[in-house]
Amino acid sequence: MDIKNGVNAPGMADIYLFLAQSMRYPEKEWMSDEFLRLFLQIAEKIPELSDSKSFRSFLSRNNLGLECLQEEYTRLFINVYPHVLAPPYGSAYSSNNLRNDGGSSTTGVDETVLFYHEKGFELVDCKEPPDWLIHELAFMALMAKDDPEGLEKFLVDHFRPWFTIFKKKVVQETINPYFVIAIQMIDFFTV
Repeated sequence: MDIKNGVNAPGMADIYLFLAQSMRYPEKEWMSDEFLRLFLQIAEKIPELSDSKSFRSFLSRNNLGLECLQEEYTRLFINVYPHVLAPPYGSAYSSNNLRNDGGSSTTGVDETVLFYHEKGFELVDCKEPPDWLIHELAFMALMAKDDPEGLEKFLVDHFRPWFTIFKKKVVQETINPYFVIAIQMIDFFTV
């Protein structure tokens, strides 16, 4: 079964929202056994994941405790000396925006915001920049329902260029199979 082609637009919107949730800071309020079962069900349908060593490791529940996930999330995406290992923001990977300290300038953010505005997407009361991975996945969910052509343009012009680099950093840096699988699922559904 071709999982991507077997999912309709509303179904893809739900998948993008689920993937966005999977990349939030792990908290017991949402990272329940039910969430993890669904996470595994989706991963099992993706041939590239079901045969992987990291998938088998995940199934054995090594390093899956909530505290371990929180520590790894913080280490990868929030802070570690001397810089964030894998910043989850598109502008951090734009070739003309990269800085030596792992930070980014606003040019990539401005382009993302402009695309959002062109499509009628507004971020309200956000603590994270507009090009945060989770915001972009939420935007893709809306686009999957309302504008498949716009979604494709966003994927090609905005998301894939930076996500490809981000994915490599996460896979290289993480010590927890959950994040490898989450990133690989996002990769699978955004190609």
